[in-house]
Amino acid sequence: MTADPYTYVNTMTVQDVRPCLDFDTREAHVSISTTAAETVTEQDVAVARHIFNATARYLAECERLHNQQAA
Repeated sequence: MTADPYTYVNTMTVQDVRPCLDFDTREAHVSISTTAAETVTEQDVAVARHIFNATARYLAECERLHNQQAA
């Protein structure tokens, strides 16, 4: 998905065993993946849930501020 020309967010699965989340901007490149090459652990799932929940809070805050500023 591309939000603008300078932001790129993508997910993929490496060799059908290792999920990966990539986030690229002009300022940074972040790649998040599981800890083991062939096994997704309970800790990996917990980290993914933590990322998901933090992202949901970030979205909610962006929407709140956008709506407030548009009013």
